[in-house]
Amino acid sequence: MAPRNFRRRNIILVTAMFLVIAAFAVWAIPNRQISAAKRAIASRRFDLARHRLDGYPSWGFEPQMVTFLHARINRLIGDSQAANRSLDQAEADGFDADAVARERNLIAAQNGDVIRLNDKLDRYLRDAPSDRSAIMEAFTVGYLGMARVDEAQTLIDFWIADDQPDARAHYWKGVLEDLKRNPDAALDQYAIAAQIDPDMIDAVIRQAERSVEQDRLDDSLVCYHNANTAMPDRIDIRLSIADVLWRMDRRSEAIEWYADIAKEDARIYRAASRLGEYFTADRNAAKVVEFVTPALTHYPDDVAMNSQLAIALDELGQREASRERLECFISGNAALDRLRYEATDTHRLGDYRELIRIADAYVRFDWPESQTWLLRAIRAQPQRADAYQRIAEFHRRGGSRIEAAQQQRIADSLRQKNQSH
Repeated sequence: MAPRNFRRRNIILVTAMFLVIAAFAVWAIPNRQISAAKRAIASRRFDLARHRLDGYPSWGFEPQMVTFLHARINRLIGDSQAANRSLDQAEADGFDADAVARERNLIAAQNGDVIRLNDKLDRYLRDAPSDRSAIMEAFTVGYLGMARVDEAQTLIDFWIADDQPDARAHYWKGVLEDLKRNPDAALDQYAIAAQIDPDMIDAVIRQAERSVEQDRLDDSLVCYHNANTAMPDRIDIRLSIADVLWRMDRRSEAIEWYADIAKEDARIYRAASRLGEYFTADRNAAKVVEFVTPALTHYPDDVAMNSQLAIALDELGQREASRERLECFISGNAALDRLRYEATDTHRLGDYRELIRIADAYVRFDWPESQTWLLRAIRAQPQRADAYQRIAEFHRRGGSRIEAAQQQRIADSLRQKNQSH
């Protein structure tokens, strides 16, 4: 009987331990995903935060929190409509009504309605201390967006004075110093933010950008490499590494980076044009053909690249193909001459349709110059969605995914707004 009782006790003990472990897993796994998402949001790693939330198990106990955090991410990236839709869903699913109402007001504050909501700030900070940073950030962004520099300064200084160092406070202090045209102070604040939270890649990149502006290229390169280690899928970061290496006269290293980018995506104009320029000067016709030919499928009338390819094909003895590229170069160059003449007509510079027409022509013949004309078109008529749509495409082809997404959201928002009217 004793051995049998012993075995029974062991079975009961093992079963109990298994149940405890299972119960802990049921609680810990979903909680870990939510905690990781919150950390990613605090670090402005919004794609990573979405990934964490997407990994939340279907049997978790807080699906409403997942929906609420999706709303917060959408707010922080500037997609107010998506944020409000997620809040509608979270509220319908029974999430804390006060938190939902507060988040709606944070959307409004972030979008510039800070004066109306200013009297709620103290109450929000008192009622939701765990959400203190999110509240401060929304109001700070609202003040900065409305160019109310003094109010933003006061709030950020109050935020920084907290006992717990917060990378977000220093990040937005850096943005404020940028607006005040204090690049040295901005660089210091971005560096502090990155030191507090090395995962805040936005701060690391801004630190790198300000370092480039101050010709501190070694420092910039370190920052960009750190950012690339954290986010190797960001083509714009790799482009920046290549650009810095080029400025440092480390041309062969830069070319390796440009080449990897061009092989990954032939639409990235900056990489293809730099490779064409380098290998043309190096008289390496085969490399010019290798990199410029795929790019010309996206920019068939580009003057510079047609010239580069014409020279390379001629050196390789492909006379007929070279002649075709030369004809494209000549016709494109003539078109550019006409565009430059039209640019001197001040009457055209205030005409939105003319500005868009000139921008579209530059897209064909001299792609980098198109941005200048698109920005002029936006200044002429800032409520037109099509210019923002074109700017979004410009940034996509430039490898700047974040800027492209921001401009695309503006275009979509203006399009919906115009349709509603």
